[in-house]
Amino acid sequence: RIHTLAWTGATALSNLLFMSGSTALAFASVPFSAAEDCMAAAVMVRMMQLGRASGFGSGQIASECHNMMACTRIGGLFLFGKLYAVGMAIGIPQLSYICCALTQVLAIVLVLTTKGSEWGEENAHGSLNSTARAGWLNSTALALPK
Repeated sequence: RIHTLAWTGATALSNLLFMSGSTALAFASVPFSAAEDCMAAAVMVRMMQLGRASGFGSGQIASECHNMMACTRIGGLFLFGKLYAVGMAIGIPQLSYICCALTQVLAIVLVLTTKGSEWGEENAHGSLNSTARAGWLNSTALALPK
């Protein structure tokens, strides 16, 4: 959880720094934006661990992860462009960055309010507890072919 909170917070900070009027602050946002790649890699690894523990093959999990990333990137670019256009029309061209930062803050709140069993924490033997396994299976039931 600490890793997720730190990198999600860094991503929000990166968005806020980048949209500032200061060139120095915009340049200062670069190291924080690099955290996004680290966060994505950690999420992929965690999804692979949960999938393997649930009995899914590595190839199936990897293809589902890449499909999810592609959909997110396409939808994200579309939404970012629309927010920028709306922001320009109302005089706030930074609107897309503000919405990105608010989304990251919402993610932080969700992480802080999620119970450990729902988060998918492992027991001392390294296997998922039954609640976490059932939650992961239920959340992926629609994404995985029958």
